[in-house]
Amino acid sequence: MSQFQIQSERLKLRNLHYWVTFGGSSGILISSVALFQLALTLTGLSVVAAGFSVYILRTLIGLGRKGWVVAYTIIVGIPFLLALVLSQSEVLGIAIWFFPLVMFYFYCWILRYSITEWLSDLGDEKAFELGEKNEKPYQDILKRFQ
Repeated sequence: MSQFQIQSERLKLRNLHYWVTFGGSSGILISSVALFQLALTLTGLSVVAAGFSVYILRTLIGLGRKGWVVAYTIIVGIPFLLALVLSQSEVLGIAIWFFPLVMFYFYCWILRYSITEWLSDLGDEKAFELGEKNEKPYQDILKRFQ
């Protein structure tokens, strides 16, 4: 892999990590159901998830992470299709749409940690800033004195 391709992949991963972190933190909006109408909250979360899904899938396909696209289909796509079919029932109604949204934000949470690993595999020195825990914070300082 050339230096340009590595830099391009790092940039894509950093951008995806930023948006997954932002998208994942918007999962807190699920708790806003107590403050706002249920339908309004679900609509807002669904619009964010739908728009962000396009970005996630486009980026993962561009990076060649086909396994993550398949995982998205299983974790998010199948519950969405089930909710689409089951929402026709008046008994379940609007409450059935919570499960696909929870699964979407769960997928974003898992993806966020995987992106940090991918960046560290590329030798990205900013992986620590993106959430990687450094077990030896003074390691760089000690290397200078050796």
